[in-house]
Amino acid sequence: MAHVSKKRLSEKMERVLRDKLVEMLRIIGKDRKVNHAFKELLTYTESTMLAKRLSIIYLIYKDKSILDICETLNVSSSTVIRMWKLYDRGGYKSIQKVFRKLEPSLLDMIEMILSAEIIGMPPIVGKGRLKHITGGD
Repeated sequence: MAHVSKKRLSEKMERVLRDKLVEMLRIIGKDRKVNHAFKELLTYTESTMLAKRLSIIYLIYKDKSILDICETLNVSSSTVIRMWKLYDRGGYKSIQKVFRKLEPSLLDMIEMILSAEIIGMPPIVGKGRLKHITGGD
């Protein structure tokens, strides 16, 4: 889980930093080395967390059941339900627009990968959840 310092910034400073982050992501998005930039910017855990969040939203968008989402991505039902409620109240509109803009073949590929469980998301608890860090079997 990502850690945010308990020492809060002012609301204005947080807004400025978030705006700069969005600006930086726009610049990175125009570069062909996006993958490398994200690996430098995000830890394995952070990128997995973001990938799972985006995948949850995508699967909700594709009308998959909460149980299927939980089992496919190894996430808790409370996480999926929280995100489903926000989605149901009109949240994630900009992300839905991105899904609609993506080529259908890309969406089909994402769905195939998720349904085949090729992603191999780490479990949320128990044995194997730290395998990517420790290198153990």
